[in-house]
Amino acid sequence: PRIDDALCLVFAADHGAARDERDGGEGCSAYPPSVTRKVVEALDRGLAGACALARRGGARLRAVDVGVSPGPAAYEWSG
Repeated sequence: PRIDDALCLVFAADHGAARDERDGGEGCSAYPPSVTRKVVEALDRGLAGACALARRGGARLRAVDVGVSPGPAAYEWSG
């Protein structure tokens, strides 16, 4: 089949378990939750690896913030 207008959606959120134990989490991640926000921003700006894969396949990519700490994005989404 032919797809004329493909769109990849990446839904991102924090689950809290990755937070440091001192902050009520379980300390189970190598990266703090602040990294999640940076990844979403990179996805939205076309700078992440997933963006390169989407472009190669002829698809657009949109990052959707569905619960990234510390709240809604503090910048204008480009998408």
